[in-house]
Amino acid sequence: MISEYLIGIVLLIAGSFFQEFAYFRKSVISLSSTRDCSTSRATLLLIFTIGLSLEITSLALIPLSTYILFGCAHLICFKLNLISDENRNHSSAEYTGTALMTLGLIVEYMFGARQEEIVDIDEFNNIINGSYFLWMCGSLTLNLTMRRLGFYQGKVLLETSIPAQIAAFGYGGLKICMYSIEMYISGYEFSIYLFIFSVFVITISLSSVSIFLWYYSKQYDLVVVLGGYYLWLICYALPLGVLVVSGGVHYDFKTLCSLTVSTSLVTLGGILHTYYRMEYLQNFKMNKDVVPPPKPSGALKKEQSEDTENIELTIEDENLMDSEIVDEDSLINNIKNI
Repeated sequence: MISEYLIGIVLLIAGSFFQEFAYFRKSVISLSSTRDCSTSRATLLLIFTIGLSLEITSLALIPLSTYILFGCAHLICFKLNLISDENRNHSSAEYTGTALMTLGLIVEYMFGARQEEIVDIDEFNNIINGSYFLWMCGSLTLNLTMRRLGFYQGKVLLETSIPAQIAAFGYGGLKICMYSIEMYISGYEFSIYLFIFSVFVITISLSSVSIFLWYYSKQYDLVVVLGGYYLWLICYALPLGVLVVSGGVHYDFKTLCSLTVSTSLVTLGGILHTYYRMEYLQNFKMNKDVVPPPKPSGALKKEQSEDTENIELTIEDENLMDSEIVDEDSLINNIKNI
């Protein structure tokens, strides 16, 4: 029998693929006047909604920490669509980055922690850690203030830390909603106010993240934006999934070692993808701005002599036309005299 853990992983990867396919077609192809997109916006919205539903469902079957790590499937799927559209092969850095990410996900799947049912009401009530969320709110305020003062201006890898930190609240609230639904189905009492508050946090945070990413995608390359966002998401959301929102998940030495190795591999793969894209764009810009080298002196002299001959021919043609005009005038005068 297929385990719920495997089903959750499959749902997450499938959901990531559908979302990034629809997002790529909409943002890169359908918005370009020079490209033809055969898929309508309604169809893209339907595909994206199906992918989002699959991904949200997977969170009920796997731990939040695993969910965050397997979120790198978004970057991999988007990059596959981009490379296919650019009609080129993977570079060595992209191959290595994808291989490291895949290896990290395999390690987490084989040795990572599993999501179990919450059997103790106290375990659910202890999910909310006020000190952690106070630190999150304080650091987010500091981030927004520094951006407002211009410290992050033009630094995309720093600016993407803001939506990643906001998204951590949303994913934490989403996992708490899954816990609440599980408690309700199991017949346990739970706080309806906590559920409503979590829904409110999810709506505000994920909407804000979408706006931030849309705004950054207008200023920077989308691959760099997604790569920076995902790397910061690991920094903010992974500790949240291990230390706070971890009901029904038991971490021991083996699972913590697995999580450490997986995080290292996935992070390194994301760095390779992101920095290769930045280097690729920089080289493309440099090649585009290159001034053509001066022509050899022989070729330059040849062009000058050709220009001189053209000028002389033009002058001769003008003189010939003037002489013809004079002859015509004299002929007209003779006719009048006669």
